[in-house]
Amino acid sequence: MENLDHDSNGPTSSTNLPSLDGVIGSNSGDNDTIDDNGDFGEGAHIAADDAQHFSEEDLYELNQKISESTEDDPNLNASTLSKRLPILKGGRGGNGGSGDRIGGAGGLGEGVHLSPDHVWFFSEIHGGIGGTGGKGGIEGGVGGVGQGATISMGLLSVEARMLSRWTRLPDLSVGHFCQEYHLSGKIRNLLHEYGFETAGAIFEVSDLDLKVAGFKSGQIAELRRALQVLMYKSQNNDLVDSPIGPRATSGSVWDSIHRHVSS
Repeated sequence: MENLDHDSNGPTSSTNLPSLDGVIGSNSGDNDTIDDNGDFGEGAHIAADDAQHFSEEDLYELNQKISESTEDDPNLNASTLSKRLPILKGGRGGNGGSGDRIGGAGGLGEGVHLSPDHVWFFSEIHGGIGGTGGKGGIEGGVGGVGQGATISMGLLSVEARMLSRWTRLPDLSVGHFCQEYHLSGKIRNLLHEYGFETAGAIFEVSDLDLKVAGFKSGQIAELRRALQVLMYKSQNNDLVDSPIGPRATSGSVWDSIHRHVSS
């Protein structure tokens, strides 16, 4: 990431902060009658589990800088510390071209997409900025839409997702998972179409990922229910087989995992 002067026309007065910008859509050309629309400006996507998005290495580097800043001055308050963090911006839609009669519409400025786990890595999070409508002899082009930021929630809590990685989940195919936990054929077909082969992989996606894939809100809720039951059954099996005995609680399992990760 580079240190860039922040856009003076943006919604903040901060300057000289590192910035992670979305894509800027290209402007369209001029025309004698009705002009073309500006291109789509894609926003930044922050999801560590997706190779096309912001990587774990980038997040680790940010985390190191935050930790170093705190160690240098343990009395730093949250407000001062936040000013050292980068700015996350959405995309900027391209401008519509000019036309003798009607100007072209500005392009869509996509908002940023990130998970709740990553919000604290940034001092400011901006939505997208729509492109400017083109000039027209009779009618000017419509300005582009600027989308707000989207926080994509995991199907389960952060703690539950961590536990799913340490719990011995059964090696269930998507078909067996849907059959055992009473999920509909529509949900099974969507999971297959989206590329899922095992139930364990579903823990790694967000509700936004599933919405983009065509899942409806009710279907996502059904998946969440099934995953929670699968987790509950798997944890109970682990506790029974564990050397610490069946009286252990899920809290004690979480504590042992936390100690292992911290060591």
